[in-house]
Amino acid sequence: MTLGALIAIALVRIGPPHAVYSVVVIVTLAGAAATHGSRWYLTPAFTTLLVFLLLLYSHAQDAASRFGERVLETLLGVALAYLFGLVLPALRRARE
Repeated sequence: MTLGALIAIALVRIGPPHAVYSVVVIVTLAGAAATHGSRWYLTPAFTTLLVFLLLLYSHAQDAASRFGERVLETLLGVALAYLFGLVLPALRRARE
């Protein structure tokens, strides 16, 4: 996930020609399609790259805030999954 965001930010900061963005989007979609069933958890890197390219294409100055926002949201999601998937069920079993 973070790797996809960093690649997108680096690409946007470089400011390549429009054709490069087209190629990167096509390769990203192909990569996401090829790895969607993988056990290696690669698809989120491709989807994050695509989302960041779309968000930052015309607003490269927002890269730092978007990156922090994405990482914070991911950490919040992990914390909520941990709370509802492990902590609360364990507390519930302990009370029974």
